[in-house]
Amino acid sequence: MRKVTSKEFDREMGAIKAMARKEPITITDHERPTWVIMPFEEYMKVFEVNKVAMKVSDLDRDLLARILSSKVPEEFDPEFNK
Repeated sequence: MRKVTSKEFDREMGAIKAMARKEPITITDHERPTWVIMPFEEYMKVFEVNKVAMKVSDLDRDLLARILSSKVPEEFDPEFNK
């Protein structure tokens, strides 16, 4: 996930929104993640998955593959900071 500062976002909002069509963009304030920009359709996929309890065996192959290949960014991994 690409990161930009809030100042960069203020200066280059159009370009950063265009980049967010390809991958989520994290906006930082004082080096801390504060916002994420992503297409609405992607947001809805995340939101809908979180609302529904499913058995792993009921997941479609694409979603299961995305879950299995995902990684927690180091800044959000509590084990990384020990």
